[in-house]
Amino acid sequence: MDSLDTNLLARYYTNDDPVQARIVAALLAGDTPLFVPVSVVIELVWVLSNTRYRLPKSRIVATLRHLLAIATVQVENEAAVLAAVDACEKGMDFADALHLALSARCARLLTFDHKFATRARRLRLAPPCSVPRR
Repeated sequence: MDSLDTNLLARYYTNDDPVQARIVAALLAGDTPLFVPVSVVIELVWVLSNTRYRLPKSRIVATLRHLLAIATVQVENEAAVLAAVDACEKGMDFADALHLALSARCARLLTFDHKFATRARRLRLAPPCSVPRR
């Protein structure tokens, strides 16, 4: 199994370098199983949303759903990534949603980010997210 780096997925989904995008398209269409670490997923979201691409959240969500649907691609912690995509679609920041989804076995996620805790509570995401007090 080969693992994919963020720059390959960025080329594929933005087609900003058609030659490299075609190389990645051939890899994704092939029979070889491909692995995508969760760190690559979070970096891909950052690259697509915060660099020169500045893609809207709806396009990033569609990109992640497409990646998760490719038969030969195995995304690390796929269930958590999918839960984060769902929460992101409902208004959560993707990274925050992924932190929360990856903490599913914990009693709660503690943060000083009030906005994060409030959104998670409003969306009834698990585990509970709260701000620690003195």
